[in-house]
This record gives sequence, C-alpha cells and structure tokens, in this order.
Amino acid sequence: AVVSTQSTGNPTKTEKEKKTQTNKHQMKRTTPSTPQFYKTPTKVKKGPIDTTTPSPPPLETYKTPNEKDSSSTTTYFSFEDELLNDASLFPSDTMVGLQLIKSQFPRMKYPKTPPIVMLSILYSVLEDRTSLDRELEQLKRSGVLRVFKLGTGKNDYSIVFMDDYRMKLDAIKFDRAAIGEKRDSIVLDGFLKKVLSQYHDVNITKDDLVNILYRKDSEETNSNNNSSSSSSSNSTNKEATNSIETILPEDAITILVTNRLITLTPLTSLETAASYTFSIPHSGGFLTCILKGRKEIVGFLKRRKYNEILEDELMKRKLKSSDISIKWHVGDLIGLGVLEKIDTTSGYLLRLIAGADV
Repeated sequence: AVVSTQSTGNPTKTEKEKKTQTNKHQMKRTTPSTPQFYKTPTKVKKGPIDTTTPSPPPLETYKTPNEKDSSSTTTYFSFEDELLNDASLFPSDTMVGLQLIKSQFPRMKYPKTPPIVMLSILYSVLEDRTSLDRELEQLKRSGVLRVFKLGTGKNDYSIVFMDDYRMKLDAIKFDRAAIGEKRDSIVLDGFLKKVLSQYHDVNITKDDLVNILYRKDSEETNSNNNSSSSSSSNSTNKEATNSIETILPEDAITILVTNRLITLTPLTSLETAASYTFSIPHSGGFLTCILKGRKEIVGFLKRRKYNEILEDELMKRKLKSSDISIKWHVGDLIGLGVLEKIDTTSGYLLRLIAGADV
C-alpha cells in the first residue's frame, strides 16, 4: 500500500531517513576540517606608511623628602634634571681642554719632560678667554696646576699639572740622593712644600724666595720643641743636620738653579732687585722645537702668495726643524694671534696675520 502525504510541507518518515543517509554520504567525501590552531591571514589595508616615532614613556619622578603631601601644590623633579643642575658632577670646558692637550704631548720623544700644555693652544680650543683665565686662576690657587712663563721675550706661557710636577721633583731627588747629594733633597722638599704651595706667580724675588724657604711654621716649631724636650742630644743633632737651616741661602738658590727649577730673570730698567722665574726641568729640548717650528711655518707662509694655505695641504708637510706634530704648531700659532683660521668651501684656510711675527 502506498502511504499518501498531505500538503502540509512536513516530510514523511521515509523522506527524513533518505535525507540523513545522503548527508552522511556527502560528509565522507568532503575534505577534513581546518585545524583550530590555523588562522586565516588577515588582509592588510593599503595606505600610507606611518613614519612617526611613538612618544617615549614618561620619566620616573620622585618627590623631595622635605616636601609635604598636598594635592594642591606638588612639585616633582626628575633624576635627569637633578644631574644636569649639579655642575660639580661634570668637568668644565677648561679642564677638558687641558686634559685633551696634555694627552697629545709627545711623551715618547721627551720622556724626562713632564707633560706640558701650551696656553696658546688652549686659547685656540676655547673661545671665551675671560672665563678661561678665571678658571685657570682658580685651579692655580687650589694647587691643581701651575703656570710657567717661557723665556721667549713675549707673553708666552705653559701649564703643568702639579701631580706631574711633583713626580718630576721626586725623580730629581732620587737621582741626586743616588750620588750622595743629601742637601738637594732637603732644599727640594722645602721648595715643594713651602714655596710652590704659598707662591703662585711666575716670578719671585730673591728676598721672598729666601724668606719663604727658611720660614718656620708654627706646627713645625712646636714639633721641634716637643722632640727636643723628649729626645736625647744625639737625635737632636741628627734632626739639625736634616734641616734647611744648615744650608746657606746662596747654596740653596744654587741647588734650585742647578736642578733647573728656577732661572735668573734679566733685570730691566725699572727693576733693581734680583728675581727668579720658575721653570720646568728638562723642558729645554721641547721648547726649542716649539720656537723653531713657529719660525719655519711663518717663514713658509711669508714666501707664499697672499701668505695663506689650506689647512689640509699644510698638514701634509713635514717640518725640518721640529719633531713635534704640525697640528700642535698650528694650534699654537692660532692661539698666539699669528695665524687666523677661515672656513671656506674648499676647507679651512690658514692665513698669516699682517704684522704678526714670532
């Protein structure tokens, strides 16, 4: 018998069974399902590339300990601002320039000479000479460095750090003690502890030199009184032999001149008292090359048309009368006001200033 269906739209039982069978048959033929870990790549929208850099995160801030917690008035300071405001944490331009020029000193060629910084080269590196002279005076008064006047007859000065100068004096004392010159050590000790620590000028009169060298400090006098009261006569005589009082002033000055620590200053028409100029021991060869190099460069520029030359071209030359770097000589002449440095399209031009001479 054939089962008749009504026109209600609902399939009969046999039609449902046929439909489920066809679905199962189709599922076997289809491809396996996509794994869960696989993701379809998203399409990138075309457009202009964003080249703007993202803003950095805000700096960490802190509140001062003395500051009260109040919502109305609260001031915050960053660590970077505190470091920049503390000028003592950073070296000054003068100290940086001094260390830079000192590092360029030819120590291999002049091993016995303490590293010398020419003031003229420092002037060519730093433009503000007023602040430079003020900082140099402070460093000189504080005992960091010492300024020496060169015997060129002009306002020509050199700078030596006191640590390097003390090392040189210690080397001189060791050499003199090795040959049995004990008096030299006594005079050099007094010269370093008394004269150099109290007198900061480039020249000193003979009377001032003797007075400072033979002056007794209050602490030294008290120590001598205590030691003489408590020690025996033998120890007192031993201390007396190691005192500078046993050396005549003329002999002490001769010892300082022999070791090239001071030189006799020529008297002028306005000067009547004898004076001495503080000097750098074993610096004669270096200063001689400085003077000869100056004259060779100035003479070479005088023979050129317009008295000028490109800096790169001059750097390629080799000096005949000096074994010091020509870059050192150029900075020296610029600081002395003999050369001027002009920026051109072809590079820096060095020109001899009219009327300047060395």
